[in-house]
Amino acid sequence: MITRYVFYGLTVVIYGSVALMSYGFDDEFFNITLVEQYGLGAFLVTQTTDVHPPMSYIINAVLYEAFKDWGVVRLFSALMLCASFIYLSEHTKTKEDNRTAILTFVLLASNPALLLWGTSIRWYAYFIPILIWLLVIPHRHDWSMWLKLSLGLVVLGYTGYLSFVLAPALVLFYWLSSSQNLKAKLKQLSASLAVAGVTYSPQIITFLDVHFPNRESQTGSLFSNFAGLFVAQFSNQGVFPISVPALIGAVGTTLVLYTALRSQPIRKLSSDSKCVSYALFSILIVASGVASKFRNLVIATPLQAIWFASIKPSSPLKRIFYIGILSIFIGNLWGSVNVYRHQDTTKNSWNLPIKEALSVIQQEYEGCNKDAIVFTHDPTLSYHTEKLSLTSTGIYASGKLHELKEAYRCVFVVKTFAGSISATQYEQMLDEVKKLQFSEKSIFQLQEDPFYKYKVKLNSRYPPYAITILKFTNVTNVNSLLSWLPKES
Repeated sequence: MITRYVFYGLTVVIYGSVALMSYGFDDEFFNITLVEQYGLGAFLVTQTTDVHPPMSYIINAVLYEAFKDWGVVRLFSALMLCASFIYLSEHTKTKEDNRTAILTFVLLASNPALLLWGTSIRWYAYFIPILIWLLVIPHRHDWSMWLKLSLGLVVLGYTGYLSFVLAPALVLFYWLSSSQNLKAKLKQLSASLAVAGVTYSPQIITFLDVHFPNRESQTGSLFSNFAGLFVAQFSNQGVFPISVPALIGAVGTTLVLYTALRSQPIRKLSSDSKCVSYALFSILIVASGVASKFRNLVIATPLQAIWFASIKPSSPLKRIFYIGILSIFIGNLWGSVNVYRHQDTTKNSWNLPIKEALSVIQQEYEGCNKDAIVFTHDPTLSYHTEKLSLTSTGIYASGKLHELKEAYRCVFVVKTFAGSISATQYEQMLDEVKKLQFSEKSIFQLQEDPFYKYKVKLNSRYPPYAITILKFTNVTNVNSLLSWLPKES
């Protein structure tokens, strides 16, 4: 018992430290700048723009207004997620057995995707604990069971639109888990879903009028969706897909699936609420087109974990099963270390050595007698250079530059992966840098990418180093860097 609580505590420490030490990543800074600008009214802005429902913006705004510290907001996310792990594990121990509870906790807590996204201020951080809460079926199979489902679906719906894809799997999970007769299930499920529908109807209107039309950037090709499913569910998001730990994790998942299919007949599997709900969600998320974004598959992780943990392998297959579980754990642990160290994950922005870059920029900046400016196209670096009170600008800069002079003693151009910047715009940005007139140039290259030779084949814009800092001295035509300025300029 004491050992279990030690692991609970260790998980809280790891998740909490990742949250507190995070400099943030690109996706977070839309939320951050919005809340810092509009406060509690931020969600009203997103209801007329954006592609996400309002719940995460409301929670972020309330917490930030209370503490004025994004580290505390991320810590709240981390603690809420850890609490959900412990809640599910303790429930599983009571309802099923100690072995299943241990495996459930290990598969969840060690998963690097949960460590990365669950300690952020994105909507996933709030969505996943609610989902895990929903995966605990009430002891009484009556109205309370279906009311919990309808309440959970409404809250999920106001948190993330992937609840539309997830809802059929959760309904099926509850349906197969219920011991009620068919008539009672149909009556109570129908009534509960009707209540949920009415409660959620205002957001449906916003979704159809505003958010759904902005969906273009959210989907991908059928191939990219299958690739996303494989990377996120067979391997993990904490390791590069073409790497040793990715292979170890994929082999482990394959072994566990093989054990599951061989240990019981298909007829029994087809009535297994955990197996069927996970399979249905996997099919639906690929069909919807949003599996091409690895991060969306983090939602499948709790479904996979509770199914894998519940598998009871037949005697001849026990060794294969536990080798598979061990392989998944090794892959997860490797990925979690990568997340902790901000390196080699599938999230490019997370891999940036922000602390080191800021140190270099600040040190070099101080030698320029305050006659310097920093240009960057990375949201994280834009935010933190502004917070350091350095004169800076960039296409994602939130603060307005009072004046862009023609000449500066020092000009810093900071390059990372281009991300969502169009190829045409990025090429223009680089061309403008080449046209700068200066007396001296220095280059600082930070964190060489060990997988560059693979990444550049997928996208020619991948840089060999995570961050490249170009320092130009005595520049006379700075105002030619027009493509680097914020879009409002």
